[in-house]
Amino acid sequence: MAIKTTLTSNLFATSRIKKTAFGLSFFSHLVLILLIQQFAPELWHIEELKSYRVEFVRDAIDDIPFEKMTEKERENTIKKILETDQKSEETISLDTVDKRYVSYTAILKKRLSASWGYPKEAKENNMEGKAYALFSLTRDGHLTGVEVTGTSGHEILDQEGLDAIRRAAPFPRFPDSITVERLNINVTFEYRLSAAKTNL
Repeated sequence: MAIKTTLTSNLFATSRIKKTAFGLSFFSHLVLILLIQQFAPELWHIEELKSYRVEFVRDAIDDIPFEKMTEKERENTIKKILETDQKSEETISLDTVDKRYVSYTAILKKRLSASWGYPKEAKENNMEGKAYALFSLTRDGHLTGVEVTGTSGHEILDQEGLDAIRRAAPFPRFPDSITVERLNINVTFEYRLSAAKTNL
């Protein structure tokens, strides 16, 4: 009977010790967390959730029957899709000789020539030079960006080139020969007083 009582009291004491240790551990961790929050908030920084807007640059490919294709057909289809994505943008010169772009750049050249002139102040001060610019168009001919890529040395001449591009916009829609979604065009505006007129 004495052995049973001793075992019972030992088990009770062990249980009490476990409960006390658990309580002390919980309390000490709680105090530690509160101290970190109070004195080192940068260690307890919780970032807000961010949301992102996703736009597809091409139509979804869910309607392509991949399961009905052979392995080779699947590879070729995926290859074509990747090539299309890589060619969504092209940079050319206004003087390009690439047959895909020649007819379109001729139209652009004509439009730019009509909207571009030699600033009166620049003529009066004998300013000459070449200004280099780059402008970007979407498939519908919408101007999305224009910048000077090389200065003529005179701000007034550089600005006239940029203004000429903006005045000529919007441009015609891309012909079928141009398959990219965006076209970046390098153009040179040459200002020479000795010439009869300015040259593109």
